[in-house]
Amino acid sequence: MTQMLDSFVNYYIHQVNMFRHLLGENYKLTFGDRRGTVLSGESDSGVTITLEMAPYHTSHEWEEQILVGFRQGYVRIDLPASLARQRAGRVTIKKDNASAGEALTYEPILPNVSAMRNQARYFLAAVRGDRPAPCTAKEALQDLIFAQSYVEYMNRTYPEALPGT
Repeated sequence: MTQMLDSFVNYYIHQVNMFRHLLGENYKLTFGDRRGTVLSGESDSGVTITLEMAPYHTSHEWEEQILVGFRQGYVRIDLPASLARQRAGRVTIKKDNASAGEALTYEPILPNVSAMRNQARYFLAAVRGDRPAPCTAKEALQDLIFAQSYVEYMNRTYPEALPGT
């Protein structure tokens, strides 16, 4: 079980934290599929979240997206590979404009920056006290508690599917 928790935290803890950031509140696990490809949860106010974890592999491209859906549109964030230098992500905003009879799509042009270099800069600035940390220790603990709840759920629900069983 420790190996599964280590693996989940290593690969998906940033996504777990992103949910909390986008929701602005805590959430709990409601489902995980047998293959460990999809998990679902629900926020304190009833918003459903879904994390799809590597349902396929590609040898040529990095494909990581965040999709936030609303009743009449969505925001999609396409993330560049973590170690890609000088490569911008992409944000697409789609809004149904029923009164005009058309949908609107907006894609701002983002600067080409190194995500890892910016992460290091922001970390050092937070350590120096120049800016607040983007994630508090309390939020990080909540993320780890969520990760533990996922691993426990999988172990309890699908013990035969765990590695080494």
